[in-house]
Amino acid sequence: MVILTVTLTLYLNDYPKEYGFLKIIEVVSEHENIVFATPVYWYSMSGLMKVFFDRLTDLVTVKKITGRELKNKSIFLLSVGNDKELPHGFEIPFKLTSDYFGWLYKSSLYLSIKESSDQIAEKKTFFMIQIQSNIQNKDL
Repeated sequence: MVILTVTLTLYLNDYPKEYGFLKIIEVVSEHENIVFATPVYWYSMSGLMKVFFDRLTDLVTVKKITGRELKNKSIFLLSVGNDKELPHGFEIPFKLTSDYFGWLYKSSLYLSIKESSDQIAEKKTFFMIQIQSNIQNKDL
């Protein structure tokens, strides 16, 4: 098992050896489907996910070749929170980032802790079918 970390930096492109952002991007670039998963904190993505999204800037300024390898990836969003429904505007950063990088934003799944286990299971099944369908369509 490889444990990768993303830590706060000063945006000087001088990363500590244990900084895992570029390793994460290498792993991600090997896959066609990317699932971003985050809890909803105060109507937004988690702080760690925000740091990750902020670091994506490196892929258009410093690591341009690596950034280009991510073009045309299919993006899915998985989030969980306390509200009954996904907060309005929550998906916007994911959709705009997808547009900016040439990714294909496909769909999202929001699970509320207020839902029954049957509701959650049904939603998860539908979400997995969407991802599997996307994989099969890429193979055609």
